[in-house]
Amino acid sequence: MILGYPASAAFYLASFSDWFYRFMYPVFGIPQSVPYWLPGLAVLGLLIYINISGSEESNQFQIAVTALKVALIILFLYGGLQAFQGDVIVTSFSQNITSFAQIGLTSALVFITFFGFRRSRPTQKRSSNRATRSRGRSTSRWAL
Repeated sequence: MILGYPASAAFYLASFSDWFYRFMYPVFGIPQSVPYWLPGLAVLGLLIYINISGSEESNQFQIAVTALKVALIILFLYGGLQAFQGDVIVTSFSQNITSFAQIGLTSALVFITFFGFRRSRPTQKRSSNRATRSRGRSTSRWAL
């Protein structure tokens, strides 16, 4: 679990850097001498700044990113439905009918990559001391 989140974040930033280097450097005319990992480092710095800024800014950023994801999903659905051809799906399905084992293994790998193996945290009993309570909720890190 300790390595899961930093490793996946590093993977996403490295992938973004590679994508930006391949596709956006030519569009913006960025010289090839600029290191390819620089955009990933800039995105990491931006995310750290937003995280340090506070929960309100992080919340607004999360809402904006979620709205962009939904818009992107709608765009992909629209494009996919425009290019829909039933005969291609039937042909592909009939050719790959025996590949369900590979599809299942790949699905399991993707599931573990995104969610990982969870281990439950130990919990502490709530304190009856009023100094450690705030509006009926415990301020302890391990609260129920």
